[in-house]
Amino acid sequence: MPDVIAVSNANTRQGGSRRVWTGFFVLLILFLMLGWVVFSGLASLYWADSDYSHGFLIVPAALYLIYLRRNLFDMSSVPVPVGGFALVALGTGIAVFAECYDAVFLPMTPLYLTIGGLGLIVCLEGIVLAVWGRRNGRAALFPVMFLVFALPLPGALSAALT
Repeated sequence: MPDVIAVSNANTRQGGSRRVWTGFFVLLILFLMLGWVVFSGLASLYWADSDYSHGFLIVPAALYLIYLRRNLFDMSSVPVPVGGFALVALGTGIAVFAECYDAVFLPMTPLYLTIGGLGLIVCLEGIVLAVWGRRNGRAALFPVMFLVFALPLPGALSAALT
């Protein structure tokens, strides 16, 4: 009589989850390295200019929005590596364009910070898509896009609006 061997999915599920979180943190560290100059430029702008001092509150507000939408997230969602990495590549291209703009034109202008910040926001949404899938990317879309309110307006647009 053949022996019956019971196989549990608990270990593979935990290993898969560990692999997802490892991939997320690797991409997040690369994201932070890519955006370090933009983040420091934004922080100095928030600190120096009272028109943009609200920028310090945008990231905690976006994290709170993710917390409010926590029931929409499904960790069993299938990752979309092709679409996610395409967004990461697009966002990286935008951030590299911002770096080239900064090198050629005036350094640390609000337009440079706006373009670089937009690239990083696109990268962040791509990371969510690549690691956690389409359903979670849709659930995180509004909180991630809310980060646009932390970016400074270009000088001409700001002058025209005020």
